[in-house]
Amino acid sequence: MKLIILYLIGIVASGRCIDIGDFDKYTEDELKDIYGEVVHASVLFRHGDRTPYAPYPLDPYKNYVWSQGYGHLTNIGKERLYRVGKWFRKRYEHLVREKYTYEDVLMQSSDYDRTLMSAAAFLAGFYPPSNSELWNSDNITWQPIPIHSIPLEYDSMISMYRPCDAYNQEALTANYAIKYKEMFKKYEIFFNFVGVNTGIIFSEHYLGFAFLKLMEVYDSLAVQSQHNLTLPDWAEEVFPQPMEYLALRIFDFGTYSLKMKRIKAGPFLKSIKADMNKKAQDNLEQKIHFYSGHDATITTVMNTLEISNDILPPYGSALMFELRKKHTEYFVTILYRNSTEYPPFLLQLKNCNTFCTLQEFINVINTFIPEDWEKECKIEVGYTSSYFSSWPFDWVQTLMLFFVILFLVSTILYFHYERNPQIYMNMFGKTKNKEM
Repeated sequence: MKLIILYLIGIVASGRCIDIGDFDKYTEDELKDIYGEVVHASVLFRHGDRTPYAPYPLDPYKNYVWSQGYGHLTNIGKERLYRVGKWFRKRYEHLVREKYTYEDVLMQSSDYDRTLMSAAAFLAGFYPPSNSELWNSDNITWQPIPIHSIPLEYDSMISMYRPCDAYNQEALTANYAIKYKEMFKKYEIFFNFVGVNTGIIFSEHYLGFAFLKLMEVYDSLAVQSQHNLTLPDWAEEVFPQPMEYLALRIFDFGTYSLKMKRIKAGPFLKSIKADMNKKAQDNLEQKIHFYSGHDATITTVMNTLEISNDILPPYGSALMFELRKKHTEYFVTILYRNSTEYPPFLLQLKNCNTFCTLQEFINVINTFIPEDWEKECKIEVGYTSSYFSSWPFDWVQTLMLFFVILFLVSTILYFHYERNPQIYMNMFGKTKNKEM
């Protein structure tokens, strides 16, 4: 109970909790009347239900046999994304032709099995074959639709796993940010309690790691609960709250600075900008650009644009950037679908109304788009992270620094001895001749 009270105090103090009623709900017909008809859409959705990432050290279900193993799409997840695809087909039926054509839709996915399979299930719902499109003797009501992806190490847009030195250096600074240190102190009882019961060591010196491992524990408990497995007794004290709130800090941590936002969210926003500009110039045939991604993809983009509701995006949730045309002017609306019970929520960008002109939208997102991603990922000469002015240092770098200093001091003393040996002989009451 004490931990729950601590959570409630923290969530109120943070000022980040947004009630679902804060978002105005509009039907598509109302949006069309106000802002014009959708002429292009960029839709980022989360994959379907999956098995846990991995077991934690003291996980009572660490030997549980999950279908397909850890981190893979379940049948429930396939069904969910199929239904999401059908919902989007109904929403955008005015945009696409009845039969599939590559000119209407582009589907991109991160290079994970669960996102690739989710994209396939989504497209099965979005493009059920007509009679003339049935292609096999068994009359399977499914048709193959292209899904594009690139290896994770090159993907800066959806998985956002492409390595970046400058991002890693910024993360070191975030690791010692005052707000995260204070948060860890406030919830120190919680972290100690979870650590004892999971076998994970949570340290204030490695806050990024602490939030990441906490998210993995939360994920395990959430998936186990969804599969009707009995959770350990200790979990009743902390799950789902305050664990979910604190686990979500890993996404907040990942967009701590403007540079981190530009590196992570920039490539995705750049893709949206390019599509919308081309469409407004009548230079793009494509109507919809789908992105099959992760909770981290959605939260990174929402945190960057400051439109987050600070709630973990559920499976199959979708962030929609819609370009609308009214008369001769273009507008952009951003909607978030995180429930099957409500219409999508209309979100509002900072320094913009619930709708922006295309140019206003571009002005906002330009702040987060690097001109040259590779160049921005290089560590700046003379850059000093606040990490190196904080204690304790990372032990590996501390050890390296110690040996460098030891080597320099030893070298200086050696050359000084060679030039002035008598000083050292006198210091120890010896002469060079006697020693020889």
